[in-house]
Amino acid sequence: MQERLLTWLKAHRLDVILVSLIVLITGIISAVNMTNYPQRFDDEGTYIAQAWAIEERGTLTHYTYWYDHPPAGWIQIAGYEAITNAQNRYHSSITGGREFMLIAHLATIILLFLLARRLGLGSLAATLGTLAYGLSPLVVDFSRYVLLDNVGLPWLIGAFVLALSPRRQISAAIGAAICMAIAVLSKETFIILLPVLVYTMWTHNDARNRRYLLAAFGVVFFMLTGMYVLYAALKNEFFPGPGHVSLLGAFAWQLSGRQGSGSIFNPISGAHNLLTYWLSFDHWLLLSGLISLPLTLFFRKLRPITLALIFGFLMLLRTGYLPYPYIIAVLPFAALTLAGLLHYAIILPLQAYRGSAFYRHWARVASLGMALGALIFVSPVWYAKLHAATTINQDTYNRQAIEWIDKHINHHGKRLVIESPMWTDLENKGFNNPDPIWVYKTETDPAIVKLIGSWKGVDYVILNGLTVNASDFNQAFPTVSQAIKHAKVVARFGENAQEILVYQVKH
Repeated sequence: MQERLLTWLKAHRLDVILVSLIVLITGIISAVNMTNYPQRFDDEGTYIAQAWAIEERGTLTHYTYWYDHPPAGWIQIAGYEAITNAQNRYHSSITGGREFMLIAHLATIILLFLLARRLGLGSLAATLGTLAYGLSPLVVDFSRYVLLDNVGLPWLIGAFVLALSPRRQISAAIGAAICMAIAVLSKETFIILLPVLVYTMWTHNDARNRRYLLAAFGVVFFMLTGMYVLYAALKNEFFPGPGHVSLLGAFAWQLSGRQGSGSIFNPISGAHNLLTYWLSFDHWLLLSGLISLPLTLFFRKLRPITLALIFGFLMLLRTGYLPYPYIIAVLPFAALTLAGLLHYAIILPLQAYRGSAFYRHWARVASLGMALGALIFVSPVWYAKLHAATTINQDTYNRQAIEWIDKHINHHGKRLVIESPMWTDLENKGFNNPDPIWVYKTETDPAIVKLIGSWKGVDYVILNGLTVNASDFNQAFPTVSQAIKHAKVVARFGENAQEILVYQVKH
């Protein structure tokens, strides 16, 4: 075994050195200041609280689990935190989750490089593509968030790596099925790439055994994902019915119950604003992937990643609900298509000494032009964004608010309505009799609505200023709105998007 490992390392020493350097560079940039930037937000608080519930209470969530997402993502977070004691090693529980996101991100980096090599790209193209991904400010920003997308992403990329295994064995097909199942059970939207993965396995494997391998893949994948359906059925929560949540009810809500984000081409739509926000961090990587598509589609080896990116872009054209972190699954494939363009349009012509002198000359001019373009246009933008990510503190006011609450509000008998990013921190400080209530649940969870009764059942409201001043706040949260009308501000932290207001309700 040791000899085989040494032989493999010797044969692949260049790739090992390159990917080690990539991990070192991108790891440092991703880790520096990750506790302070970006500003924590609701989804992070939700998934950390759900992981906390698994660790501390042995339940899937801290509220009624209603099948909005499969639980594999926060189960993994809980497992990591239990093993490493991450909850108690930082000033904030969310930081412990971000530590796990860093590990998932570095795993994605390694797998992305390996996938590039299995697609037939040379070491140079694989290195440049992986670096473009790891250094993109958009990737750095979103990879820090405690999101199910970030948990499932390395499993998704790992599924494609195994699907392209050079040995074409049944073990690789089963491994791909396991990885894809975990990816989907971590973040259900990844299932849109299942057809691309099946296509990858079909075209990569020999005609004599591809049906056998795909059958094995299908059996394992549907057995694992079917366990989620079986769980709901055993709890009598598969079909909608009175007095209980249901898997099909949550599925229907995901498809049609959420308000659509509109068209990305409508300048006043939520989808357009979200796309503009993504592009404000880094438009170069996405545009490079988009520009590369027409060429990479012609190369058979690159079609899997090209189709994955096309699927990703096509989903943006829908007018349905567009999630804030949707772009996470698109970015790796944008980086790989860019790497494919570099490999086939520039690197290979430069290496083809017996080929046409015209193409060699064109490749030199193109490579020089791209290098100068990156230096002049890309580097200043990326540097400014990465400098902000590694220096700015956007968590000061959250910490100050939590410390003030801990010091000035009675830990027992006071009912707090809060934003979800504070929930676990306050639980860890002893605010558990009664538990703080996430503002979203005051109108959506029947058990919480019954528990509160009316605005008189609330003692303190601690919310972000943006939440309170939102145009639909009174309509979305009438109980909390009434509580605020009967309250006074007793503490205020920060300003603008980081403002946190503490209201004491007068009964």
